[in-house]
Amino acid sequence: MTAFQGFSVPVRSFFAFAVLGLLATSGCGGGAEGDKFKGDRGSVSGTITYKGAPVPAGSSVVFQAAAGYTAGGKTNEKGEYTLSYEGKSVMPAVAYTVQVSAPATAPATIDPAKMGQPSAPAAAPIPVKYSSGASSGLEYTVKGGANKADFELKD
Repeated sequence: MTAFQGFSVPVRSFFAFAVLGLLATSGCGGGAEGDKFKGDRGSVSGTITYKGAPVPAGSSVVFQAAAGYTAGGKTNEKGEYTLSYEGKSVMPAVAYTVQVSAPATAPATIDPAKMGQPSAPAAAPIPVKYSSGASSGLEYTVKGGANKADFELKD
């Protein structure tokens, strides 16, 4: 006689799904975050500026490791950010390339009276080279524990 023989089929099914759910969310077989990374982990926050001023609020900050670990966050009005990795505040302590992208802007409204007239292109709030880890030139090695990663973007 098993422990579940006295229960109805729906109750047994509930218990089976509950056990499977616990196993799925417990990170079995992997590191602390379920990604199989066994080393130290750290949290990352900092400030990003361009020409001495904070980058626009809502700018995306992405850390990408060669091993495939990716963490991201958004800046606030002071250029401050905190990274999130798989919904958590800690990430594998390895080397990362860094990219910073300005938030998408709303499409400009078109003034029919000025149609056909050339207009000056809007200046990018952040140089485009920073929107890719391959061209940004920004790198950061995360250490175990709290990390402060500040970046001053240049032309």
